[in-house]
Amino acid sequence: MHEATRNVDKCEMVVNSYPDHVRKHVVEILKTGVVPEGILATDNIVYYLEVGFMSPPLKYACEDVLLKHINANNCVDALEIASRFGLLSLMKTATEMVSENFHNLWNTESFTRLSEDDLDRLCNIDKITRHKDIFRALQKWHGCNHEPRMSTYCRLLEVVQKRRTENPKQEIKRKCATYHAMLMSSASKSKTGVVTAVFNCDGEVVCHRSLFKSNDIKEIFL
Repeated sequence: MHEATRNVDKCEMVVNSYPDHVRKHVVEILKTGVVPEGILATDNIVYYLEVGFMSPPLKYACEDVLLKHINANNCVDALEIASRFGLLSLMKTATEMVSENFHNLWNTESFTRLSEDDLDRLCNIDKITRHKDIFRALQKWHGCNHEPRMSTYCRLLEVVQKRRTENPKQEIKRKCATYHAMLMSSASKSKTGVVTAVFNCDGEVVCHRSLFKSNDIKEIFL
């Protein structure tokens, strides 16, 4: 009982900005340990998940609701939520669903909110065979937040390329035409370098190296 009271005290500090009905439900759940039927809905479930670490029954109930409502249209959002709150069953289901529908999902706004770990898992799934889609997805994800995501972006490009060259079932055609060239700030601590990444039509990395370190020159190109 002492533990329940302490959780309620913590919760009341956390949920001051919550809607009144949600706050009342959360406090009651932490007191009793019971999650009433019908109070959880997809449009308010994040409120409950934010305090779910104080109540395993609440956390599991939220996950069950999300598992019942996940589909091809919302699976990217579900993956982001699962990753943020440590919902392992939902994470597994959402990852599988995203991989099955990847060609329709990578160009959505929700995709740009995925974590580095989410991207890492997706880039290592054999089911996603269209490397052009993975390449473009990484570009979109990186483009929303250049500097912090630079090192992850470069590392995952190498992962995708390695998977591509190690897959004996996939014929690799090297085309001469340049697909994409990009100048971007270096991920080094000095912040003075500029890196170029050049890709061919298949999304393969043709060149990826530092060009120069002059801030004066860099400002002309960025």
